[in-house]
Amino acid sequence: MENKYRLLIVDDEDDIRESCAKAFCDRAGCIDTVKSAEEAEELVKKGEYDAILLDIELPGKNGIELLKDIRLHYPAIQVIIITGRSTSKFAIEAMKSGAYDYVVKPFSLDRIRKIVEDAVRDRM
Repeated sequence: MENKYRLLIVDDEDDIRESCAKAFCDRAGCIDTVKSAEEAEELVKKGEYDAILLDIELPGKNGIELLKDIRLHYPAIQVIIITGRSTSKFAIEAMKSGAYDYVVKPFSLDRIRKIVEDAVRDRM
């Protein structure tokens, strides 16, 4: 992609945040990482993100609750759910709540890059 984009990675697992951030370092113009929904909310209020990689299972407020808030207040942001749960119940709930896509851990970094780039392209 020629245009750089702003990406927020929200996951309570350090290795997921770090590996995703490295995977996007040459593609995104700005990458922020946080480990809780509350931290993510603060950053979303301050910045204009194009996409968010969002884990469902977070300490405190969960990812689905945050997704619903983002859809309500920042509908232009594309949210891709990432989770360790592979049940269709969570996928259906995420998609009904407005997620752009749903990816189960462990995932390929090439796959997640493609999904984010498609999401950003669809946003523009």
